[in-house]
Amino acid sequence: MNGGGVYAGISPKWKTKYFGLTSDFAVGIFPIKEYASAVLADEAHPNFTNVNQNKASVFGAMASVGFYVNVWRIGINPTFNVLYAGGAGAGFFLYGFMLPLTITF
Repeated sequence: MNGGGVYAGISPKWKTKYFGLTSDFAVGIFPIKEYASAVLADEAHPNFTNVNQNKASVFGAMASVGFYVNVWRIGINPTFNVLYAGGAGAGFFLYGFMLPLTITF
């Protein structure tokens, strides 16, 4: 599976020195493609069969919400991310959670 994209959106934030809320909301072009191939062969049947499956999507949206907490120079910034890309051939819904530890210097 591979992908990338160009998107535009807004990123409202509420920030203080020690605590804050973060978010990103965007729409754009997310060309995500998935390729699956299988080659089947054995000694009795030397001819092989190639099974190939392609999926692709173009337009999509992305959202991310989270917060951060800083104490002295160390902090955490957990975020939840969602990405959807759809098109005539396929649709993808990807999500994830990040929990980075931050050090400020």
